[in-house]
Amino acid sequence: MNAPQQQLVETTFPLPGQIDLDASIAPSLVQPDALGEFPTPLDGALFMAGFGIPQIPLHGKAPFLKNWTEVASTDPDLIRAWSLEHPSCNFGSMAVLGSHFIFDADRPKDASVPVVRERFQALGGAFTSKLVIESSPGKGHRYYRSAPGIDGNISESGVKFADFSLRVNGEQCVSAGSVHPVTLCQYRVAVNGGLVAPTPSEVAFWLSEKVTKTGVAELDDQSIVHEGARDNTMASILGKARQVLGMDREELFTYGMSVNEKRFSPPLSEADIVRIANSIGRYEVKRPITVLLGGVPAGQPTVASADDLSWLELSEVAPRPVFPWFVMKGTSLYEGLAKPVSEVNSKLPELIWLPAAQLMLNFLHGRASIKGMRSNVNMFLGIISSPGKFFKSSSCRLAHEYFQHIGMADYLSTAVHNCDGKIMIGQGGSSEGFGIQMQRVNAKHGIFFNDELGKLVSKAGIENSSLPHDLLSWYESNDFSNNVTNPKNLFTFTAGSYCFGWQFCTTIRGFNSQWSRLAGIASGMPDRTFFLVTPEEPKTLTGEVEVNTVAGAFETKGRIDQAVIHKEYEIVDYTQDRLREKAAAFGDPRSMNMVYKFAFYFAVDLGLDEIDEDCIERALALVKYRQEAFKFLKPIEARNDEGRLLQEIVREIQQNGGKMNKRAFDKAMHPEEYGDRMWSTVYGNAIRFDRIREFTEKGKRGQTRKMIGLVKDDIRLGLEDE
Repeated sequence: MNAPQQQLVETTFPLPGQIDLDASIAPSLVQPDALGEFPTPLDGALFMAGFGIPQIPLHGKAPFLKNWTEVASTDPDLIRAWSLEHPSCNFGSMAVLGSHFIFDADRPKDASVPVVRERFQALGGAFTSKLVIESSPGKGHRYYRSAPGIDGNISESGVKFADFSLRVNGEQCVSAGSVHPVTLCQYRVAVNGGLVAPTPSEVAFWLSEKVTKTGVAELDDQSIVHEGARDNTMASILGKARQVLGMDREELFTYGMSVNEKRFSPPLSEADIVRIANSIGRYEVKRPITVLLGGVPAGQPTVASADDLSWLELSEVAPRPVFPWFVMKGTSLYEGLAKPVSEVNSKLPELIWLPAAQLMLNFLHGRASIKGMRSNVNMFLGIISSPGKFFKSSSCRLAHEYFQHIGMADYLSTAVHNCDGKIMIGQGGSSEGFGIQMQRVNAKHGIFFNDELGKLVSKAGIENSSLPHDLLSWYESNDFSNNVTNPKNLFTFTAGSYCFGWQFCTTIRGFNSQWSRLAGIASGMPDRTFFLVTPEEPKTLTGEVEVNTVAGAFETKGRIDQAVIHKEYEIVDYTQDRLREKAAAFGDPRSMNMVYKFAFYFAVDLGLDEIDEDCIERALALVKYRQEAFKFLKPIEARNDEGRLLQEIVREIQQNGGKMNKRAFDKAMHPEEYGDRMWSTVYGNAIRFDRIREFTEKGKRGQTRKMIGLVKDDIRLGLEDE
């Protein structure tokens, strides 16, 4: 005898023993048992993937991976690998536009309102999904094939009684077989059939339940907000709700909790929502409280008048940094290499000297150090120039060849069978490929060299590459290994046993478009990188003159040999407190570490027995330059192409003082390179979300010029004071 039936929100699910099977069932390795349950969440995920529904690992209900919408997969091997990487994890099933969507029903907030199933039944309809996952008693997720008219996510806040949502693209529900974090019960399969499209009457009903939009883009937006942008986005949303809808603090909190649950991944804490709602609620409502129902279309671009420009954010532009040339003088790398080459060629001395200093520090790893410190002497170096004849790559190669002269470096090749303690310099499309090559030649010192950053990014297929995460491990000399069955491709480097540096070259435009594809995957990359920015104009172009630097190289070898014998370098007593104070003033531990590693380098390359005040002054000047370069470049960290383009737009205007001629802006940004759809979406949203505004201004000859400017944060968020 079957158990008594339970009344469910959107329909009555079959009970154990009543599971509906038909010929379109997914070809899964494991089918649900009589209760609709699975042995493990992995089995349930494989079952869902059998229907072509991409899976993603979850912690409770939240995705583990920041870029989960990009990597969600139906590949059984990848799903199993995630299960091994995240033991006991849940899985989520992602909706994909054009393939399938999820109908998720809840109870109406008003108990007097009939549930959505009953409202549809009153119109003579019935829901037809044949794949239904029960999330908890009385609630469930219905899966459908995509259908005309269902072309975007619809949240609960977007329907009349806030009691159902349609997850159409880039959103997920917990998969069958996973465990509810509150009830600790499985998400069970209640209806086990194939994916079918909804009937036209179902589509018409869902669309008829939608509420009219407010006309405010940020309030009507249904996109997912990921970690890194949550606080600012919530403040912006509640700021608009305060000014446009006139919500008080309590209403802001309630609204914020609803938005947090539906759009934020992972969600903010309740304490965060309270804090933001209380902060926003302090501000007076300064605009008429009107919900734009049937009024101005959502996100109507605003062209400001020329009379009122109080909204303009005329931010100060960070100047291009000037390299502190004095730091190089007297070092063997300058006197024996950079100076003689640059004096008779068009190459800049710092573009030769700093890559060579990176090589010297790399070689000294594990061979000499600062006394009493576990100093990390590894370096990541990026050389970035304006377009022109700056000879970035060839300058780096001169530094490489200089160390080849003295038997301390060599290029990775099939001809090399054992590195003999040298620094191995190589290029590759992946960190794993580099690791395999280094293991093959028994190398513990290496430079991953990319003469053009763009080639690395495109070759590595960076969205699916482990390279960004491996680079972070390299910098700290953490454990670095792979897990493959082929012993020829197996490598293991234990923590502290190796020093793998990174050198790359690119233009400023290339840096803007390529860097964020690395840094958006693994945050913290800018903190670990020394950015060397060239002057705006190159030296006068002259013919290439070959310079014999062998004698200088052996002078450098002598200083390195002396350092290896000396082993440990002490910081002179009277400078220790000042060094700590000055290094700490940079405000982050990695900048502090850079001061110590450069001070150590100068002591070695100046032929000293200790780290004196002069070494420290030079090191401080270098790190100060690095901070200025960072401010000038404003390295972008973004999770997708739209985020990158938005930040590029904002940065371009910032670097022009907060406003610029629209024609000059288009010339600098080249909108045609992004495609009409991408550009119009991102640029249009920047205007709709009030990040930028177009306005007119009188030119010197009295002509009207179309301009573009940044909007002050207080204006954009509706938080301006009296």
